[in-house]
Amino acid sequence: MPIGDEPRNWDVHTWHAVMAGVADRSDWKIYAVPQAAGAIELQIESTSAVEQAPPFQVTVRWAGAQALAWDGQRNYVVKSTLDHGLMWQWPEQMTPPQLSQGTRWTIGWLRLDEMVELQLSQLQDAE
Repeated sequence: MPIGDEPRNWDVHTWHAVMAGVADRSDWKIYAVPQAAGAIELQIESTSAVEQAPPFQVTVRWAGAQALAWDGQRNYVVKSTLDHGLMWQWPEQMTPPQLSQGTRWTIGWLRLDEMVELQLSQLQDAE
């Protein structure tokens, strides 16, 4: 039963889902939100009915542009991939928090030399 700020208790959404017998899988939406001066903010949102850990990895790929700058937030670390892609990774040595349905986090940003279409993907576990 959810009790205030007790970290070992489920949040209300998780409790309701468990009581209803819903075995929900981990589910996230990823957003690329344009900001001032050409920056693009990367956000994740939990869409699962139950609490879940944030994705271990979020990958952004594009064609035709060059990345000028980038950074991670909320403990995410940016790793370069191919010529036109970056990965934001949760540190393996850190235990991720459990996030409630509707929680939306900014995990980082990037700036490209021109606006292009981005392909966003995520990997839930480090395996």
